[in-house]
Amino acid sequence: VLDDQVAWEEGTWHSSYEVVASQPFWVNQQKELDAAVLTVATDISPLKEYIYKKFLHSLIANGIKIFILAGFVFLMFQYLVTRHLEEIARQVSEQDITKPSEPIQLDRPKRYRGDELDQVVSDLNSMRQQAREALEMLSKNEERLLLFFDSTEEAIVGVDRMGNCSFVNDACMEMLGIYDIEKALGRPVSALFSHYELNTQNTNWGNRAIDVTLERGTIQHCENGYLALPSKKLIPVSLKSYPVFQEGEVSGAVAFIRDNSEKRELLHERELLSQAVEQSPVMIIIADQLSNIEYVNPGTVRWSGFSKQELLGNSLFSFVTISPEAEITVSELEEKLQSGQKWEGVIRTNSKWGASVALYCVISPVVDESGAIVNTIAVCKE
Repeated sequence: VLDDQVAWEEGTWHSSYEVVASQPFWVNQQKELDAAVLTVATDISPLKEYIYKKFLHSLIANGIKIFILAGFVFLMFQYLVTRHLEEIARQVSEQDITKPSEPIQLDRPKRYRGDELDQVVSDLNSMRQQAREALEMLSKNEERLLLFFDSTEEAIVGVDRMGNCSFVNDACMEMLGIYDIEKALGRPVSALFSHYELNTQNTNWGNRAIDVTLERGTIQHCENGYLALPSKKLIPVSLKSYPVFQEGEVSGAVAFIRDNSEKRELLHERELLSQAVEQSPVMIIIADQLSNIEYVNPGTVRWSGFSKQELLGNSLFSFVTISPEAEITVSELEEKLQSGQKWEGVIRTNSKWGASVALYCVISPVVDESGAIVNTIAVCKE
């Protein structure tokens, strides 16, 4: 550019793809007067196309290399890892901890021993061994539990969620009169027996206690009931029903049934004896091993004039004066009773009103199974 005019030009001008460089020129070395400016504009379109083609070539080439490398890595992983993992999975799927079997093994050169795959195999074998031991322990505990169930005197019956019998022990089979366990397992419990629940409010036939346990998941206890068998036989029993849970849901119940006919008979006899003692016209006094009065019947209260509260806790001999005809003192009487011998004779005592009362008494010690004296009973009549 000279005097604002282009003096010489060559090439095609393109404003989009260009590199422009300008160089000023001066007349003197002091750079005081501008003589001209040299401007060179270079078209870079061919370079751009070259770089673009080079980029595509590099991209495709590197992509193929990466693909080949990834394939090689995959094949190496398949050869070194995946096929062994598949072999481990195959052997694990064939493992049955209920039966003796060979441990998991990998067919590999020794130089690979001790790596991560070997650690996985070792851990799996350890887990398998622990599972095997746990199963054996569970089997032993199950055998012990079944042995305990079969050896107990209580009849035990297991009931599933549908009300069918899932387990019976020997005592239960004997109580139900069943001698083939297959005739009990899988059958509805209602077909084996019916529990007759008797209380002061109502009388219910059917297995209400077991049904409530299955429905509500609560423990049911009936001490006063009867077991009705298909043979029309009635057995006085106490029944306790416990729920069985699985994953938080009631999956069944276990019922413990005890024949308590002897207990009821004893309770009945005890009740009759208690009524007889309470209504007896004679004086009946029971003292502990220290001769302190524990019980007096209404006849004693009526003849002595003392209330029950005034008599309880006092010594049996605090109100006694032995008749001279008996030829024995109170201390001698105590020694005789402590030696396990009974005494009968006439004693004198004063009633609450001060009147002297002559009583014919039979005083006997009560001993336990070891022979130790636990009580003293005095039966007296005016």
